[in-house]
Amino acid sequence: MGFIGFAAFTALYALRPGYFSPITENSAFWYALGLAFMVTVTVLAFMVFLNPKKYWIFLIPPLAAGKITSSLSSLYLSEIYVTISWLKITVVTDGLIALIAVILIVLSYLYLRG
Repeated sequence: MGFIGFAAFTALYALRPGYFSPITENSAFWYALGLAFMVTVTVLAFMVFLNPKKYWIFLIPPLAAGKITSSLSSLYLSEIYVTISWLKITVVTDGLIALIAVILIVLSYLYLRG
């Protein structure tokens, strides 16, 4: 299910540049990096979809790290640029995804430990 969500959102992001916010000369570099990250996560999610027991470790920890970074950097930037309201939404949504991912990592670790 996660793979389908990642794939759909990545396809929308790739096929409709500027759909979420206008791409300017200054933001094109960051758009390309964001798209690359989304494609990477989509491929990792597909690997997990194919064999969850074998490949979960390739998705969950990097996803947690990325979402923690996204949430904290959005929190920081939302304090600087208070007019950008979507940053606060990112703090909450990515923070929740990070929390879920960390919980999954801890539960997996406890399960594997025995």
